[in-house]
Amino acid sequence: RDFSAGAALPADLLPSQESHNVLLSATQKLGNRIKLRGHGTFSQRDGNNVFDDSFSGTIKIESRTKQYGGSAGAEIDLGDDWRLDVSGGYQKLVSFATQFAAFGDSTGEVDSGLWSLDGKVDGAIFHLPGGELKIAAGVSYREENFVLSDGVGGASSREDNRSAFGAFAEAFIPIV
Repeated sequence: RDFSAGAALPADLLPSQESHNVLLSATQKLGNRIKLRGHGTFSQRDGNNVFDDSFSGTIKIESRTKQYGGSAGAEIDLGDDWRLDVSGGYQKLVSFATQFAAFGDSTGEVDSGLWSLDGKVDGAIFHLPGGELKIAAGVSYREENFVLSDGVGGASSREDNRSAFGAFAEAFIPIV
């Protein structure tokens, strides 16, 4: 069935898109006690959409979105059944769109980013009749930013930032 048979031409039911993606990942042991890990990503998507608006005529939208980021971490054996895990990461997304229409062109941009740091330690404290009493504790910190600009030259924009901190502690107590 033709879902766009009643649409005025030109019309794109599914806009054209071109996408490129890359992922890199690596782990490396350093001796028996340290394991390093890391990964990186990149993605770019270009799109074109054409449709007919009965009020303003043919409208064409061109867009480009880029996203990249990565993380790195280490898992460290501290001995006596204790382990430390630390990691950090960063992500960035930038998206542009331009609309070409009979009554004027307009642009928009979204720019957002995130970075984080995390750490955790866990291990056994002592032996109980039901097994090992174990504890774990950790912390996490994250910052995010977001900028939205629209109009020619960023005539109107909005910017937001936030940060978050978290911590946890838990215990595994085998009674029986």
